[in-house]
Amino acid sequence: MEQIGIGVIAAGQMGQRHANVYRQLPDAQLWAVADVNAQAAHAAADPAGATVYADWRDLLDREDIQAVSICLPDWLHRDAVIAAAEAGKHILLEKPLAIDVADADDMVAAVTRAGVTLLVGQTLHFDPRYSMPLEAYRRGDIGEVIHVYARRNNPITSAEKFEGNTTVLQFLGIHDIEYVISLVDEPVVRVTAESHRALASDLGIDDAVFTLVRFASGAIASFEHAWTLPVQDFRALDARLDAVGTKGMIRIDCAPATSMTVSPAGVDTHDTWYGPTFGDDYAGAIYHEVRHFVHCVRTGAEPAVRLEHAYQAVRVVAAAQESAATGMPVSLAENR
Repeated sequence: MEQIGIGVIAAGQMGQRHANVYRQLPDAQLWAVADVNAQAAHAAADPAGATVYADWRDLLDREDIQAVSICLPDWLHRDAVIAAAEAGKHILLEKPLAIDVADADDMVAAVTRAGVTLLVGQTLHFDPRYSMPLEAYRRGDIGEVIHVYARRNNPITSAEKFEGNTTVLQFLGIHDIEYVISLVDEPVVRVTAESHRALASDLGIDDAVFTLVRFASGAIASFEHAWTLPVQDFRALDARLDAVGTKGMIRIDCAPATSMTVSPAGVDTHDTWYGPTFGDDYAGAIYHEVRHFVHCVRTGAEPAVRLEHAYQAVRVVAAAQESAATGMPVSLAENR
């Protein structure tokens, strides 16, 4: 089996996970990892015998690398995606596509010109709690969507670690907004939002944003996104989604903690969905996301996350932030 040569750009938590999954896949070979933090880069690269680079541009020069995972922070996506596309590399980009609509425009244009695959890592598409209901909806099991409610809340520590460089909608909200856009699969025509700023006010960002979205068919979606959960709470994530259709409904309830260890050091909740481990093997949504990307590169299959949906989600987030700032609804033209 011919292997796909892989490079990983940025070796933070997600980059480490991507590198670990590539190591498991028989049809992928991790050749290089790039990160300004040499220790992090070696932690991801050394188990695979991969080369370490301080500058991701050096990684893109390698002809034996056909595809890259870009796991840079949200606000650093644009330049790396454009450079990777111009170098002819297929791209797995951790969500969101971008935090700015103009950046998203430039990135989509570069990928289209280059004719490379771009899979935006909207992880819910690879989480069975979300992917199975999406499949049920596409089979017609619940009819046409009438209304949706979704929430995704984190502790305030999520806001603090990004030091104001991203927002609650860009970091958390993009998950549910893109998923619901994929579910309804229609243009968004109007966005209205209200926000509150208290715990994260010193960072210049909102604690909570409530967003109302209207689709072209008249379907409506209500979103609750916040990073205000008490740090003492054992819930690292509080997420739920209800979608009601003309013939039935979907309900997704992500239990706050299904597995934990309580010790004198505190409460340690175990990741059973995104990147659980079985000895040295990795599983979960990230595993399926990375494996799907390699499959798309090998076969030319269309990515499960449609680029138009990831792009529209960026537009909706931007509109919600504008609406929250101005106190006025924002109308959106149909997708380009």
